[in-house]
Amino acid sequence: MHSSNRLSIIVVFINNFINPQSKEMKKTITILAVLALAAFTMTSCKKDYVCKCTEPTGITNANFQLENVSKDDANSACDTYSATYALVGGSCALD
Repeated sequence: MHSSNRLSIIVVFINNFINPQSKEMKKTITILAVLALAAFTMTSCKKDYVCKCTEPTGITNANFQLENVSKDDANSACDTYSATYALVGGSCALD
């Protein structure tokens, strides 16, 4: 395909996307915009979490504050604490 043909196809696509003529195109653009907004609002935000660690007896003896972290980072940190507590038979979990 010649480069001018590709350029004209791109220009037509952009023009149709910016100024949709059909109801179906407007509906498609609206749906895509709503999906993009939903994806944006569901992204991981940073929050405060508490990692509670218990002894083998079931008594909670430590609460570790994890501030301004994503859930994945909080899980990772709590897993690290849990590995230490596992040495004495205990465990940790996010609260």
